[in-house]
Amino acid sequence: MRILAERQPAKAWPPAVVMLPLVIALGALLTTAGCMTRPSTTPAQPPVASTITDDIATYLDTMDALSTGDTDHQIDVFDEVERTYLAAPTTASTLRYAAALITVGHPGAAPQRGRELLADLISRPGTLTPNERKLGSILLAQADALVALETENRRLVATVDEQAQAQLSSARRTLALAGENERLREALEQAQQQLNAITDIERSIIERDSSPGTVSPPRESPAPETQGPPPGR
Repeated sequence: MRILAERQPAKAWPPAVVMLPLVIALGALLTTAGCMTRPSTTPAQPPVASTITDDIATYLDTMDALSTGDTDHQIDVFDEVERTYLAAPTTASTLRYAAALITVGHPGAAPQRGRELLADLISRPGTLTPNERKLGSILLAQADALVALETENRRLVATVDEQAQAQLSSARRTLALAGENERLREALEQAQQQLNAITDIERSIIERDSSPGTVSPPRESPAPETQGPPPGR
């Protein structure tokens, strides 16, 4: 059973998507009901419109309750549907649970899981009434569309994430290059300042040596060589 605290917030599906399964199911079944209540030459029969929808009324009511109302009410409805299915996974409880899973707009929605349950039910002959099978087929088509939409959304999110990561990496490289350029610029400025200081010192020495009246200090004469006594004869 799902734990309420672990559920993720419901996706903000457009209202048209939220109500689409219910609208399609009602339209198809009401059309069937209208066809079966056309006047005929046979003796009058009891009204059948309500009979046709009685076996699927529970499913439609569940989908309606999950598509409308506040979140707390939606959670209560879904928990009751899920408990019933887990306690006794009959054909009816499974179809109702699958219908709840593919009804978007509430925290328990899981179209992929609902699609799996519906596909399994429809694949087993004799388990569904004609109206349940018709409803199941409609819901399965809707589940396929929702799963495809979720897959495309995940692909787009992954693409955007990759692009964002690439832009972030590029920005980091740009900042690193900018930092290295700034370091080199500072080093160049320091070297230029040292070169300027050396040039100023050389210029000062040259100017001092070439100034008029500047007497160069006399050179010292080398000391005369001391001659020793003549060698003895």
